[in-house]
Amino acid sequence: MLRELGVGNGWVCWEIGAGRGSVAYWLSDLVGPDGRVLATDVDTHRLHDRSNLEVVRHDVVEDDPPEDGFDLIHGRFLLEHLPEPKRVLDRLVSVLRPGGLLVVEDTTGLDLWVDPHVVGIAEICRAWEAAARSISWDPGLGRHLTSALTECGLTGVEGVSYRRRAPGGPVWEAVRLGLIRLHDRIVEDGASKESLNRLINVLNDPTYTITGAPTAISWGANNQ
Repeated sequence: MLRELGVGNGWVCWEIGAGRGSVAYWLSDLVGPDGRVLATDVDTHRLHDRSNLEVVRHDVVEDDPPEDGFDLIHGRFLLEHLPEPKRVLDRLVSVLRPGGLLVVEDTTGLDLWVDPHVVGIAEICRAWEAAARSISWDPGLGRHLTSALTECGLTGVEGVSYRRRAPGGPVWEAVRLGLIRLHDRIVEDGASKESLNRLINVLNDPTYTITGAPTAISWGANNQ
């Protein structure tokens, strides 16, 4: 999607909540030596600088933006974990250059499909969403991204939705760890312990095909 939106050589980009850096490093290659990428996170120990990529420890909720004039600001699976996502979006828009793009991605629910069918999936997903909200994670925020970007004054706001489908294995490791982290709370919120443990194992079993939670990508341009 970033390629389709025209991101390329010479762009100045900010990757917020950069995590392990997969998107930041990809952007670094894409924008080339004439471009620049700023990668920020509250924990930067897994990130490293490159000639055109700077790593900075930064809390997007508490800290002022580190600079301005970005051609692209991108963040995925970040806003849904923040207490005031709209306030953060306003701050991000304020440091876009005229014509700059803000691209954000978040989940629109925690509905998993498993083939062959595993008993108790629907109950697990409902309990998972309830457990998520108990720790101030809004797993449905993606449904509201396009409206939020419009309210921030961006133009040309659009979005797409997708679901990843792949055999059980390493691709689902983040989902497995997320379920394990909230295991006890998910059981408290209505899932059976046996069904939940079975799903955690299935996510690592290549004989099953997993369809992941639905995700929304939304974007808009700053024409101020």
